[in-house]
Order: sequence, then C-alpha cells, then structure tokens
Amino acid sequence: MRADFIKTDSLQGVVRIYANGVKIGEGEITRTGRLGLGLLEPLDIGRDRQTPVSDLYECPFEFTGKLVRVEVLLGGRDTLDPLAELDELLAVE
Repeated sequence: MRADFIKTDSLQGVVRIYANGVKIGEGEITRTGRLGLGLLEPLDIGRDRQTPVSDLYECPFEFTGKLVRVEVLLGGRDTLDPLAELDELLAVE
C-alpha cells in the first residue's frame, strides 16, 4: 500500500491510495491539521490505536499479515527549506 499526498494549497491537497502499484482511491483533503507537540493522531504502522480510517474495523486494530517493507518518502519539491516548512506547520491562523 502507498499513499501520496499532493499539496495544492496551505493545509490542503489530494491524497491518492495505491495497492501493488495500482491506484485504488483518491480524494481531496480540504484541511489538514498542523504539526505540533499536541499531535493526537500518530502515524501507526501495522496497527491503528485511535481513529479508524474505515467503518470496517474498530480501534484498537492490529494488522495480522506480514509487512515486507515500509517506506515514508517526504519531498516533491526541487528545494526544501526546513525552517520555512516548520514555520508553516506551526503557524496560528
């Protein structure tokens, strides 16, 4: 499985979900959360401890299959200014 987030504006974007390299879903995210010390929803791999992404299961949920590889790739821009990114993530509207 893979999920790509394509930023379209500040705190907005499109997410595309792939399974075995084939796109199986896409949706618009009209508002994402800001990163901060009070992050309530962690990035869980192989389990979901808080908020299910589907009504097909309840949390806490543990994946019982075998994960062969997990990759988290950040980027998509020719240049990346970490301080500017942090300022944007922590900005108060």
